[in-house]
Amino acid sequence: ANINDIVDGLAFAGDMRFFVKDDNRIKAETKIRMPEKNKETKAEYPYVSSYGNVIELGEGDLSKNKPYNLTKMESCKIYSDSEKQQYLLKDNIILRKGYALKVTTYNPG
Repeated sequence: ANINDIVDGLAFAGDMRFFVKDDNRIKAETKIRMPEKNKETKAEYPYVSSYGNVIELGEGDLSKNKPYNLTKMESCKIYSDSEKQQYLLKDNIILRKGYALKVTTYNPG
């Protein structure tokens, strides 16, 4: 085989040979043609969130009081609950097959 072959527009960098030896004698040989580079693949993330990254409460509009009906909350908005002294948010998360979601929160103060 010619290592400079081009098949379907893909140049081959070389060949790989695998040998099966028994009693120091070659019993079988397999030849594999290796492409010059892998096909480019698009990066796929395990999840997608409506929030970009870490939510900084100090930069949000915290004056919004939570609605009585929590289903009326908008995504990407942070609401305050003065009775329970907590913040609420709504997110739309899409998980790819085979992944799980773990949400961790902490109080740095």
